Amino acid sequence: MPGEKIIATTEEYVRAAQLTRQVRASVTGHDLFLLAVSVAWTMGAAEADREVLDRLLTLIENGYRTQDNQQ
Repeated sequence: MPGEKIIATTEEYVRAAQLTRQVRASVTGHDLFLLAVSVAWTMGAAEADREVLDRLLTLIENGYRTQDNQQ
């Protein structure tokens, strides 16, 4: 699988964030990888402007944080 190394590295990043309780325990590296791909796709869409991207990134960031780290 072409993205296996990227997903494995992302998994390490997620585990480190989970150890510091910055990311929910249910999040996986595969989840984060798919989100990154979706943001990249959205950035390429003709209708995507900075406001849309900012809302999307905020939604993603807040959805993956643990409850203790919600802002």
